Amino acid sequence: MGFFSKNYENSYIYKDNDYYVMIGNFNNSTDANNTMISKNINGEVVHIDNSIGIYDNNHLLAVYKNSITIKSNDYISLLNKKYRNLINIICKNNSLSVINTLDIEEYLYGVVPSEMPSSWHKEALKAQAVTARNYAYANLGTHKKDGYDVCDTVHCQVYNGVNNEKQSTTDAINETKGVFAYYNNELINAVYSSSSGGYTDDAENVWNNSVPYLKAVKDEYEEGAKQWTRTFTFDELSSMASIGTVNEIILENSSVTGRVNKLTLIGTNGEKVLEKEEVRTFFSKHIGGSLDSKNFKMLKANNYISANSKQDNIEKDNTIYAISSKGSSAINRDVFVIDKNTTSSEIDNMYVINKNQNISNLLPKNKDDYNTNSNINYVSKLTRKDSNSVTFVGKGWGHGVGMSQYGANSLAKKGYKYDEILKYYYTGIEVK
Repeated sequence: MGFFSKNYENSYIYKDNDYYVMIGNFNNSTDANNTMISKNINGEVVHIDNSIGIYDNNHLLAVYKNSITIKSNDYISLLNKKYRNLINIICKNNSLSVINTLDIEEYLYGVVPSEMPSSWHKEALKAQAVTARNYAYANLGTHKKDGYDVCDTVHCQVYNGVNNEKQSTTDAINETKGVFAYYNNELINAVYSSSSGGYTDDAENVWNNSVPYLKAVKDEYEEGAKQWTRTFTFDELSSMASIGTVNEIILENSSVTGRVNKLTLIGTNGEKVLEKEEVRTFFSKHIGGSLDSKNFKMLKANNYISANSKQDNIEKDNTIYAISSKGSSAINRDVFVIDKNTTSSEIDNMYVINKNQNISNLLPKNKDDYNTNSNINYVSKLTRKDSNSVTFVGKGWGHGVGMSQYGANSLAKKGYKYDEILKYYYTGIEVK
């Protein structure tokens, strides 16, 4: 199975051990005469007029048409990353595509530590191993037209080869080898995201179809969910929406999950209705990219003090300043927001200092205060007359469907086994 592909203008293949360069497709070739054994090569692979050239110390050793396959007795190094088994290099339109072909369990060795911190609880790592295995099988052939199965980015699953392998994740994979999650005896497409922010979402609220095992689940034990803010001026919204001058924005939250179901921009030349994943991805071309999640609320930006996180401090009325608990360098957000009336904030480790140097913690005392704090004036509709900009205040990271990785780690620390974690997030499944 081919598990990833990249395009390179120049690709460097470094020898770890004796390796073999095969002409054409190694998997389909049984003719020994089609095999050139190349030893002690430490060189460069480049494209030459829709062909592949192999250089060693600036000396052209060989030129091949279409493709070559490199097989190693150990590992194959490519651009400072090591890979197992086979590397296929295909030349097409004067560009090199590099595809790693290997066993799925070896593929998981490079995926799981790339998708979840290897230091997390073992049961969470085992749950991640099963979800990654299910996801890989369910999505084989996603990039079939390009000649491989899945890519090595977040579009499929992040895969970094041997370099990122860790003993803890390798053990989790080995201990769950052959284990899958099933619904009605069929493999599930075990989608997952970083954190839900307190409630996962129904698949139909993100994509087009309802999926019986991908239902909204209250993620009450999740710890460490990302908290974020994004501010947009009405002029910026106008530029992105292409419906004339945007004068109004309307947000509709789910009464159950709190996630945004619909975001409507009303302009002088019509309206732009954002639903499902477009609620996030609509903002992808703006600085900061797509919204981190659909779990957010809206407030008037001009009721708050807002500043770039690189500033040393913010002054308000010459009496109140905002800093992080470890100094401005510790602020890991593009923008932080302070309520000018109550000094409440949704940003981790933020404090205010008044002129007498008294320090107050800006965080709500309870994690649920984010949704219930009446001192924070969230709104469902804003017009240009109300404010020249709008701020979204949110929790969570990713599409929010299926397993929450932060939630899985929290459940593991509470004593849940990996199969119990999977059954918590995927409705009505069996793990076997």
